[in-house]
Amino acid sequence: MKRIFLASIGFLVLGSIPALALDSYSQPGSITGQLGLGPYWGNGGGFNLQAGVDGGLGQISLARGVPLDLGVAGRAGVFSSAGVDAAAFATAHFSWKFLGSKWDWLNRMESYAGLGIQVLPSLSLAGYLGANFHFDNHWALFLEASALDYAGTVIGASYRF
Repeated sequence: MKRIFLASIGFLVLGSIPALALDSYSQPGSITGQLGLGPYWGNGGGFNLQAGVDGGLGQISLARGVPLDLGVAGRAGVFSSAGVDAAAFATAHFSWKFLGSKWDWLNRMESYAGLGIQVLPSLSLAGYLGANFHFDNHWALFLEASALDYAGTVIGASYRF
């Protein structure tokens, strides 16, 4: 009975996290899928078709009312010259809407970064930087540039569930 009570309290606390989060696009509990296409400059060059998923796990406040959303992500790519690629990342997302700018386009921007492990075709360190332009609370256009061994640039669309 004690375990059921503690588990219930745990679910209540975890379920209330999104309600306590500051206003941002990648709040705790959010799940985003993305699909993009771009050039690939590793292993002879070519094109990169990439799919990914991001999940928001937590949020910290950099300053009063300035959220930094932390999460995890997975990316998989098919490259015209190099085969298949897959990686897992720890992520940080920074939403510019906390500014409450009179420029609507700035309020719709989000910057993000990921650092992690590439698992295919070989085990290595990987990372990326990106930016989202949100059309609404669900759809966004993204531009992402990867670094280290996970080399490519992708432009595409993402959808937050």
